[in-house]
Amino acid sequence: MCGLIGNFSVELVSDCIMQKSSDIEDIMSMFSSHNEKYKFINIEKNNIKDLEMQISVENERGFVTSPLEYFNTFRYRLYFVTLKLALSFKWMEHTGIAAPVVIDDVFNASDFDNSVKLESYIYLVKKIFVHACIEKGFEKPLQLIILTHDDMVYNSVKNGFNSYHADDNRDIMSEGYYP
Repeated sequence: MCGLIGNFSVELVSDCIMQKSSDIEDIMSMFSSHNEKYKFINIEKNNIKDLEMQISVENERGFVTSPLEYFNTFRYRLYFVTLKLALSFKWMEHTGIAAPVVIDDVFNASDFDNSVKLESYIYLVKKIFVHACIEKGFEKPLQLIILTHDDMVYNSVKNGFNSYHADDNRDIMSEGYYP
């Protein structure tokens, strides 16, 4: 059973990335804090283990790197959560199936300088879901389930999720709302 589920999940992720890689790369770039650009490589291969993500950093030095080399431990975990969200959003929009997104005890209070950053991240998650899915015809709301034992994380997630409304027109990407 484990093998069957494992093979199915690999096939599902591979198909989603092959069909929607540029959309997923765009969503990952929306979460960028320094205008990094994300690019999948080796997507033509059938083995998901060969799939890689490259990050192009366009600053005064300009370089291309991998997530493992670029991010610290917290940002590396955040990168995977963000990639999971981007895959989920595009898969839901593509299939028309509303599935809850579960994030299990990834964050804790010491990961963020303060609760405002986590609140802003969750706000951005909901805003990008609206942009990537709802505005393109997907009619189901975001179902985000976050498991945590940390009260600060719980309250920040709740506040960030509840603070976004469909008529909210703040452009948080250009305002630096989420640095």
